[in-house]
Amino acid sequence: MLILAPIAWYSTPPSVVEVYWEFGLTLLAVAKHINYYDVQLMMDNASDVRYFALNK
Repeated sequence: MLILAPIAWYSTPPSVVEVYWEFGLTLLAVAKHINYYDVQLMMDNASDVRYFALNK
């Protein structure tokens, strides 16, 4: 998106609404990745801690 957006903007300038949509969707995508890694790296219970200790 960071590569294609400037190319698209150069060919046809976007309206304010399109910029807000793109910015909002980009923020949602970043939040989704942060949430994914937070859930993947979270240790919820003792078995998660044991698995981490054994497999590092």
